[in-house]
Amino acid sequence: MKKVLLIMMVLFMGITAMAGAGEVKEPAEEMTVSEVMPGNAYLPRGTMIPAELLTAVSSGDNKAGDKISFKVCEDVAVGNIVVIPKGTVGEGYVKAAKKAGLFGKSGSIQLDASNIETPGGLDVPLTMDFAKIGKNQRVELNYNNSIAGAALSALIPGSNQKINEGAPIMIFVPVNVDLQVKSDEVSPPADDPAGKNIFVQPAPMAANPYVTGNEWTYTGSKGTIAFSIVEVGKKKFKGQLISTGDELLVFDQSFEAEKTNQFTSIKAKSKTDGKKYTIQLFFRDDGTWQYVVDHSPKADQESIILIKQDSGNSL
Repeated sequence: MKKVLLIMMVLFMGITAMAGAGEVKEPAEEMTVSEVMPGNAYLPRGTMIPAELLTAVSSGDNKAGDKISFKVCEDVAVGNIVVIPKGTVGEGYVKAAKKAGLFGKSGSIQLDASNIETPGGLDVPLTMDFAKIGKNQRVELNYNNSIAGAALSALIPGSNQKINEGAPIMIFVPVNVDLQVKSDEVSPPADDPAGKNIFVQPAPMAANPYVTGNEWTYTGSKGTIAFSIVEVGKKKFKGQLISTGDELLVFDQSFEAEKTNQFTSIKAKSKTDGKKYTIQLFFRDDGTWQYVVDHSPKADQESIILIKQDSGNSL
């Protein structure tokens, strides 16, 4: 009887080990919790950082746990402080990998980011898993055809998934990161007093943004953007998007979009060139929206921060 139990235990342990093979465990839970000292400036949870992959990977050659690196493609700033300069290199890993198999079974690979160190010595936790930001909501992310960390399967049956060096990827900040500097030491950029990434709140304040009458705007050297909520339903909301300026694509469009906690996507026709564009907005814990236009020939191909206007409605 004891021998039978021992054999069963060995078999169970073997099955458990096989089930866990090919996938790396999630980073420590401490990454999901962050405290910001009252009065300090911070990099808000939900910030999207466009980057490019520096390490080519393949489901046929790589295994779970292999290290990867990436390079940030635009400055990430809080007011006049560039927290993460363009070109900064961060680290990540292969979260799961499965080789192509017999009978046309395709390979798959999943990546994740882990962290990046700022010039000031802060270690900023990062992720490519949008579920950590969007509270497990299924959303399609497509920033310049970038890879958002979802498991990728090869398009050709029986082949391995390959991701080349230089591929665009989307990185997210999963927690509020205390910059260890008082908010009164942070000022708007000198050349753009109401512009990119100016957010200094007394404390993180994330909540439901979908309230009729809420409006967020940008006014700066690039032009103006106004994004407003007109009507809110159970699953969708209606709004208005207006943008002007020589350095921005011009839009003036009513729209209907899906409600998600941290992300929304809008299809709009530009008055600048008559083409249709996808506008992506990422809601962050400081109550701002991060505005990006996919494949824009203008300055809005990089992030612009929309700040909530006081309309009498509270988030």
